[in-house]
Amino acid sequence: MRCKVKITAVKGMISLFPEESLSLQVGGNQFIYLEMPKGLEIHFSNSKTVLDFSTAVIAKKIIIKNINHDANVFQGIYFRHHSDYFRRYLYKRISKNRLNRNAFSELFRSYIADPTCPIKLRKLEKEFQLHLNRLTSLSDQISFSSSGLNGKIDLRLIYINRYIRKYYYRPITLQLLADIIQCNPVYLSNTYSKVFGVSPIKYLQQIRMRQAQTLLLNKIPIHEIASHLGYVSNSQFTDIFKRYHDLTPSQFRRNHLKSNT
Repeated sequence: MRCKVKITAVKGMISLFPEESLSLQVGGNQFIYLEMPKGLEIHFSNSKTVLDFSTAVIAKKIIIKNINHDANVFQGIYFRHHSDYFRRYLYKRISKNRLNRNAFSELFRSYIADPTCPIKLRKLEKEFQLHLNRLTSLSDQISFSSSGLNGKIDLRLIYINRYIRKYYYRPITLQLLADIIQCNPVYLSNTYSKVFGVSPIKYLQQIRMRQAQTLLLNKIPIHEIASHLGYVSNSQFTDIFKRYHDLTPSQFRRNHLKSNT
């Protein structure tokens, strides 16, 4: 991070009563950092998410609604940064349990208790910059981007594409993929199909079928191949394989052995 962060406001006690909503927006080179408890509903970048864990968010425009039966309190910091560095981190969600907050949390609480102390503000500003470095670094690792700014492809779709290619052997469902990027399964299927020309589940099956052909050339038992490719049963694997190749896995293997004798 080359440019320094400048804190413009600290919001220590933002309260929302049940069913109450709050809209926050900043312009120019300003950003909003929020730490929110689970159970809040947040709207940003044409998407809606209910927080299922305590979350840290960087945003420029966000609507927050309390859907709990009790009042909710959260905190935030308005800050200025003279570069486009944070634009690629807009709307990132990270569990606060994954962050090493320590010194920042202590200074945050200390400043809220005495917001008139300039020394505390300078210390908070310094620690906040370190805290943001940790947050954005962790965001890169888990890659929960829901941008879609300037008409670009929703980067979450690219993440899902990579996830499928890397973890095709896991028991993946459309709902699981949607949960990973916090979106509606129908939205994921429709937008993914428009971008990649195939649905995420069909793409998953294509990868598995290619892998299955390679594995069947060896003497690995078919039930082990089915398990290795993420299928819950041998029959499920056989049904899908036959749908793609007009042969059962056993028939495919026999035909290959015949052609090599």
